[in-house]
Amino acid sequence: MYDNHGSRLMPTILHDEAKHNPQRTFAVVAKSDNLEEGFYQVTFEQVARAVNHPLRHTTLSYIGVPDLRYNILFYAAVQCPYKVFLPSPRNPTAVNVSLLEQTQCLRLVHSSEVGSVAKTLQAAVYGLQCEQLPSLDELLVATPAEYPYNLKYEDIYREPILILHFSGSTGQPKPVINTHGTLTTYDVRDWPSVPGRINHDGLSTLRFSQPDSRIYDVFPPFHIAGFMTKVMVPLYNLTAPIPGPPLRPPSGSLAAEMIRLHKPRGAVIPPSIVEQLYHEHGGADLFKQLDVLLYAGGPLPQVVGDEISKHTTLCQFYGSTEMLQPAGESMFELVVFADKDLERTSSLYHNYPDVREWRTKDLFKPHPSKPDLWKFHARRDDILVFSSGEKLNPIPMESSITAVLGVRGALVVGQGYSHAALLVELGQDVASSSDLPQDLWPAVEKANTLLPGHGRIAKSMIIITDASKPFVRAGKGTVVRRLTEELFAEEIQKVYGSASTEPLRVPIVLKPPFLESDIKELVRSILAHVSIDDQMKDEDNLYAHGMDSVRTVEAVGLLKSCLLQSKPEADLDWLSAEILYRNPTIKRLISLLFDFLENETTPRKRDRIAEMQAKVAEYTVDLPQTLESLVTKEHTSRFSVAVTGTTGYLGSRLLIELIRNPRISRLYCLNRSTRAQTIFENHIPGKSTKLAFLHVDLASSYLSLSNEDYTRLLQDCHIILHNAWRVDFNLALDSFEDNLQSVKHLIDLSAASALRSPQQSVPEDIVENLGATMDIGYAESKHVAEHVLHAASRVGIPATIIRMGQISPSSAPEEEGTWPDGDLVPIFLRTCKASGSLASDFVDTVDWVPVDQAAIVVSEIVGHEIDSGSCVRFYNVVHPRPLLWSAVMDTVRIWCGEGTKTVSLQQWLQRIRELDTRDPRTLDRFPALRMLRIFDIMASRGPTHEYAMKNLIATSKSMSYFPVVDAALIETWLQKLSL
Repeated sequence: MYDNHGSRLMPTILHDEAKHNPQRTFAVVAKSDNLEEGFYQVTFEQVARAVNHPLRHTTLSYIGVPDLRYNILFYAAVQCPYKVFLPSPRNPTAVNVSLLEQTQCLRLVHSSEVGSVAKTLQAAVYGLQCEQLPSLDELLVATPAEYPYNLKYEDIYREPILILHFSGSTGQPKPVINTHGTLTTYDVRDWPSVPGRINHDGLSTLRFSQPDSRIYDVFPPFHIAGFMTKVMVPLYNLTAPIPGPPLRPPSGSLAAEMIRLHKPRGAVIPPSIVEQLYHEHGGADLFKQLDVLLYAGGPLPQVVGDEISKHTTLCQFYGSTEMLQPAGESMFELVVFADKDLERTSSLYHNYPDVREWRTKDLFKPHPSKPDLWKFHARRDDILVFSSGEKLNPIPMESSITAVLGVRGALVVGQGYSHAALLVELGQDVASSSDLPQDLWPAVEKANTLLPGHGRIAKSMIIITDASKPFVRAGKGTVVRRLTEELFAEEIQKVYGSASTEPLRVPIVLKPPFLESDIKELVRSILAHVSIDDQMKDEDNLYAHGMDSVRTVEAVGLLKSCLLQSKPEADLDWLSAEILYRNPTIKRLISLLFDFLENETTPRKRDRIAEMQAKVAEYTVDLPQTLESLVTKEHTSRFSVAVTGTTGYLGSRLLIELIRNPRISRLYCLNRSTRAQTIFENHIPGKSTKLAFLHVDLASSYLSLSNEDYTRLLQDCHIILHNAWRVDFNLALDSFEDNLQSVKHLIDLSAASALRSPQQSVPEDIVENLGATMDIGYAESKHVAEHVLHAASRVGIPATIIRMGQISPSSAPEEEGTWPDGDLVPIFLRTCKASGSLASDFVDTVDWVPVDQAAIVVSEIVGHEIDSGSCVRFYNVVHPRPLLWSAVMDTVRIWCGEGTKTVSLQQWLQRIRELDTRDPRTLDRFPALRMLRIFDIMASRGPTHEYAMKNLIATSKSMSYFPVVDAALIETWLQKLSL
């Protein structure tokens, strides 16, 4: 009867179906809250007759219990034609008042059950008129005169008919206007069933081949999922919904009863009810009865979804006509596009006719092994950014905790703090008990193993909320993150405040005679307190197991407190973060603490020159003898490059420039991440035939490659571009062992290469004085690597060292991307802004290089080196036309805020040191507190060096086009600084 999908208006379908199939079931309705009293079927004829009541309002709002009156009122309003606004009766009064004002609605229709809600709104909104709708039974038996509806799609598809609102999961809800065209886009995508294809697009997911098929639906009609299943599916799919008793709150037990009674073909349920149903007795058998289980409104815990998918088809309700765009951290944001060509399939075209691109803020991750499959990861608003700049998706932890019996809700918090905390809302049956769910802490521990160190939840950071103070929830039942955080702000501040002052519960207090076993127990207790992996070995490097600058400061404070219990009069000034950086294993800490407790000996000043010399010797002792060239020197028009670190800040840009280089025929991307290829292919449109991605471990022999792949590199790689180095200014030289091993293994690769270049000498000296480098492990490890490469060059292994200066964000204001939070300059600037003081001698000049320009320069150097055949060459990459720091200080001072004072770097450091570091919030606001040592070094070194740039100027053509460093460029960079 209907073959014009996409142009069918709902009132037309309703009346045509009532005319041709009057007794067809429209919906199945419960007679009361007691399911034993039975159900009755509502026919199309009854509904069509009920909607003939004419309405006369421009915007009509309806609030009621979730029954068929939503259908009747909506269809009637569309016939008139007027638009209907459906706010949630669960919203706080202030939210619904705001929505009524935003929609300019002054007429509210309501059911008798929510009369008190209507009265409250009428008192709050001037001029609001309220009218009570008759009961459902009265509407279904009424016999008003037929109200004709003869409008055509082409004439009215742009007219608004429905107003819903964003759920407000992360903030205050906002109205969304839907037109006739909006709703018919779901109809046009209702593809016919074809043998061998399962339809999971739009409403076709809920279309079944058997007549009179039914679906069980939990969502309220004011939620888009509930509106579609209750109001649209009966007309577009001719599938009858079974909504359940309107006055009985949805639950797992109710869902189980409804499925057993009615045996529906499908069910549409929010994740929280799915979890409850999963835990119901015989839950697996109930899922087997369904052809499809469709969930919407939030993520489903992995363990629950994995189990359900064994028994039925599991689908997540989401829109289509979408595109994913990179959002950092291997995540991609769903972006919906609309233009004239998508008018019939994109609801965006109708909801927002002037908008051509809609960023949903929903983040997805690619499937690790199956191309073109994606998994919902988080809302962009969900992502927590800690004071260290580290990011965390809280959804996996929250899903794991809400899957625990007795837990109703879970919320991970910590935005702007150094680490995470967890709010737990218990169910009513558990909240009245004095006992916590026994599976709660084991669930936290299990989820912790899947999270990075900064995201792990310590036992002391769990807040069990008061039963009288429930989480704030949106209409679909999901937790409203921001409003819930505001509701529990006092509890959150209290747990973060107490975390820095609460005494550590250690198993023992150290007493003479001091035993290494007791010291080990103490050290491991402290590490566990700061959420460091307790499975690590005594010889493992702490900083390879989640230790960072924040936890280092916290651990030192705890260690001092514990030692003072054993030696109250002891001078512990020697015990600082620097000690942990220099002794980054449990074994070395035990030895150091034992010497102090037993012999009162403190660590001697390190001989850093000797340490660096030892490292150089260690990595050059087995270099090959002088090598003969395996190829003759000739111009190479095309060549292959192996490059490491292509997923980093500079590396991702560098890879693009290398692809653009026409002389490069092949690019081998050597990365630790198994997802590097997927990340790149989704970031850059089109596929490059140059690229080959190899998963490697640079610190392992043969890079952990197969014999086939390693041989491939030996036979086809002309240049190795090593761009992967840990950036942490706090760590000691020993903590860069993996980086130094990577240099040695790449030297081994070069030495065995079939394309080894002929040896030629280029007279440019290395800095022989090991003491010339800055006294931090990062700089020392780089300097050691230079000496190792220089030694390799003497035996015929060509080496090029590119000393990259400070990299800044792109110079283009319109280009997205922020300055990495862990960089020295952002840390300095953020601390300046927070402290209201700016150091006048932070640096002498601003010679920072925009990241896009840095990538171009490296690509140029690669092309030059393949031709030069040099044995060793050094390049210093800094801005060729630097600007004095004093010339940009006014711009920076304005950005810092009114009242910012100019002081020397020494004075600036003194101000920072006076802050109370016991409070984690202080460390969050003033990130320079975690890097005081490097600022001390900068303050004592005097004027900075001038960089020789002869080689770079002779090699790079792009340097002459570098953007001028001026106030405008500084402002661009400051705008890209996350706060």
